[in-house]
This record gives sequence, structure tokens and C-alpha cells, in this order.
Amino acid sequence: LCMIVTCCRLTGESTFPGIGQKCYGSRGHTAVLVTLLATLLGCAICVLLVVCQLSQIIARDVLKMNADTFLLSTLFVSAVVVLLTFPLTLLRSLSRLAPSSAAAVLALAYVSLLLIGSWCVQEIAAAGVASWALTVNTLAVPSIVIQAFICHFNILPIYAEL
Repeated sequence: LCMIVTCCRLTGESTFPGIGQKCYGSRGHTAVLVTLLATLLGCAICVLLVVCQLSQIIARDVLKMNADTFLLSTLFVSAVVVLLTFPLTLLRSLSRLAPSSAAAVLALAYVSLLLIGSWCVQEIAAAGVASWALTVNTLAVPSIVIQAFICHFNILPIYAEL
């Protein structure tokens, strides 16, 4: 992150394509745009996969719903996620996202504590049994790890607002 901010300071640009343009001309600008598009598309797909999987698990286990209903289909859940998040991409100022960012941090803390608590209960109940297994749910781990690094894309807008 420090390197990104340093590049921003040295070039006087506040966007990744602007830095690519300043350093490498139009080819750098295009390369950065294509890379950002591919990376952000991959991140968006990962988010949709995780949300679809988690909504089906929550509906099945917590709400006792049938996971095969249309409301929990991948297409429907993906459409709802896109409809709720797309307007947020149109904002020009990140300061308006402060309430939703705070809510996201609280939700993440809640889910983390819930997962740690349930893992501890499983470990106590099944002493000596390994709790790690390759299942469909563990395939969501790479998506979560990728999302952990999404802040790199937002560092320039955050730096520009400071």
C-alpha cells in the first residue's frame, strides 16, 4: 500500500490508469484497465459465489427453508446482490460509504465470532477428530482470501479524499 501511495505522490495521479498513462503512455493505461477489469470481475464472481453459498446454508440450517426454492437459487441471489451493490459503485465520494462500512465490519466481526465459537464447540464435542476436510464449503476459502486484498483497489480514492 505504501508503494501505491508513493507512486501516486510521485506521478501526481490519483487513479491506477492515470499512473499507468504517466509512466508507460497509452499502452500502460490500457494494460492497467484490462488488468483491473479482469481482477475486479474475478472478485465480483467470488463475492457472488460466497453470498450464494452462505445464503443457502443460512436458509437451510437457520431458517429451516428448502434450499431448492427459487428465492435461494444462484441466479436470484446474484441478481439481488447486484441490484443492492451496483448503486454503490456509482458514488464519487467514499465518505458516503462510512455507515455501510461500519455495518460490514460489525457483520464480519459477528460472523468471525460465530465461526470461532462453533468451531470450539465442535472441537470439544468431537475430541480427537480432525475438523478439516475438503468439501464444497472449503472451496469458498480462496474467494474470501481474494476479498481480503480488495482494499488495494480503494487505496487511491481513499488517499485522494484525505
